[in-house]
Amino acid sequence: MIGISVDSNASHLAWLYDIYCKTGVSVPFPIIADRNSKIAREYGMISNIVNNSETLRNVFIIDPEQTVRLIFTYPMEIRRSISEILRSIDALQISDSKIKRKIKK
Repeated sequence: MIGISVDSNASHLAWLYDIYCKTGVSVPFPIIADRNSKIAREYGMISNIVNNSETLRNVFIIDPEQTVRLIFTYPMEIRRSISEILRSIDALQISDSKIKRKIKK
């Protein structure tokens, strides 16, 4: 799991610290700076309704075969739920293991 943001590394550190101070939760994955917005534009994360540089809050769950399995898109004002994201990943992994067991039978 990784995070990608158009913000700077310093902004990421402040954001992670703020989350920890307010909730006691440490974000368990790295955050990568996409300062030129190349990745954000490729995944359609830039909201032209707001302006041409602010992103919608997106979560893409991509499997090891590079298939996008799940997308969450949030308005900028709404916080993402790490527990919901982790629950979704667990559910996908459980589903995949059931499918693999059926194929082996």
